[in-house]
Amino acid sequence: AGARQLFTMSLRGTGTPPLQVTASERPISDPQWSPDGRRLAFVREEEVWIVDADGSRLTRVVAKPGGGTSPRWSPDGLRLAFLSRRRGWSQVWIIDAPVPRRGRPARAPRPPEAQAVTPAGHDIEGMAWSPDGRRLAVYGQLLPETLDTNQVALVDTAGGSLDIIAGRESHDTGPVWMPDGSLLHVSDADGWFQVVRRSADGRDRVVLTDGEREHGEPSG
Repeated sequence: AGARQLFTMSLRGTGTPPLQVTASERPISDPQWSPDGRRLAFVREEEVWIVDADGSRLTRVVAKPGGGTSPRWSPDGLRLAFLSRRRGWSQVWIIDAPVPRRGRPARAPRPPEAQAVTPAGHDIEGMAWSPDGRRLAVYGQLLPETLDTNQVALVDTAGGSLDIIAGRESHDTGPVWMPDGSLLHVSDADGWFQVVRRSADGRDRVVLTDGEREHGEPSG
């Protein structure tokens, strides 16, 4: 209909036609399934929205001014992390995801308030939740004095402390958590982009690939 919308489709080969989930004059992007598969978060005009998988209960979670992009669900489905430049820098913010409730809604419900968990002065390019929801792996140029490098850092979602674990002298990016709490990312510390696995605390480092060719960002 002229604007990119969100559809879902069965992979079971039953012949069921795709289900259109959103319908608006504005295109949507970056859809993300909730952990329980019942809802989807997406971006429309730099605002974050949530909708049930059947297209009902459309809710705007992050509005302008401020806005947000790149919504990512916490493992328990209760929070959303997103990127926003509301303070001039691309910071990671966390907000409580609205919980569907039965019965009559409150007359004047109080909207959830977002909290920044990365400091101003750094542009974050992306993030990923740890399996236990206590940390985020973020990446971006976190050392402005060395602009030819790129860092991966761990952020405490409760206290907001940021610990750079990779990229002080190389370009490291694309962190992905594994179920056991270890972390994959790619690094050109050895001259070519290789896939690296780190322990849960980020200290122990094992290079999983080799060879004189680039290896892309890992995906879980």
